[in-house]
Amino acid sequence: LAKHPARPLLTDETEMQTATFRLHIFRTDRANFYMKLEGGILHIACPAQTDFADERVQKLLKDLLEQALRHEARRLLPTRLLDLASRHGFTCTGVKIFNSKSHWGSCTPRRSINLSLSLMLLPWPLIDYVLLHELCHTIEMNHSDRFWALMDKVTDGKALELRKELKKHHML
Repeated sequence: LAKHPARPLLTDETEMQTATFRLHIFRTDRANFYMKLEGGILHIACPAQTDFADERVQKLLKDLLEQALRHEARRLLPTRLLDLASRHGFTCTGVKIFNSKSHWGSCTPRRSINLSLSLMLLPWPLIDYVLLHELCHTIEMNHSDRFWALMDKVTDGKALELRKELKKHHML
């Protein structure tokens, strides 16, 4: 818990930038919650009397954010992964998006890659690092010296630096 503290409450003062959109939570005179992703901004409208400390409100806001992240992950990550695979000579048998709370991604023995929708919370260089990490597992299914040599090759010698940077980020 100390290593991965709970995220702060989502409120109308929350500032969050994801890989593809900025979060904008605001109060409105309408009686219901709604969201709209437009022009690089995810607008989440909340009724004027919303109590942001209420656990049900937090769950609803997190669910709405998760929906948007899943949409963006499905829209962008498979194509990006296959582009990186092609560029670096990897092959994978499939790509799935899921909502992992503990892993950014994984690679199965059948070379199918699973990616967390939380990747969309990262900047693009770190997203690419995770995608390349999983692609390297299609060749080396471990974290041996050969695996890290391959990671260094595909990240221009920046594997350790990117790994350290990734550890500063947390999942949804």
